Amino acid sequence: MKSAYELLIERLAKQSHLDSVTDEQKKAIAEIDKRYSSKSAEREVFLRSKNTKAMSNGEFEKSQQPQEEFYRNIRSLKSSIEPEKKISEIQNNLL
Repeated sequence: MKSAYELLIERLAKQSHLDSVTDEQKKAIAEIDKRYSSKSAEREVFLRSKNTKAMSNGEFEKSQQPQEEFYRNIRSLKSSIEPEKKISEIQNNLL
């Protein structure tokens, strides 16, 4: 199974007719992935603790809010990070 990174590289290579991606570009994309993962994990920890607190207080309806907020945050992060992964943008950033 290919990672999102590998699929992205293949898709962008087909679109822009690039034969290969430079090591600098691979590193830039990996850095973007790392930043997304850390932001995602940070939000998950925060919202899970919020959920646990609500559950322990018997506020079951409120315990659903952090979970819904988490999913919204993940969608938002994904949509904001995808444009950064475009090879053309990375090429411009490296020049």
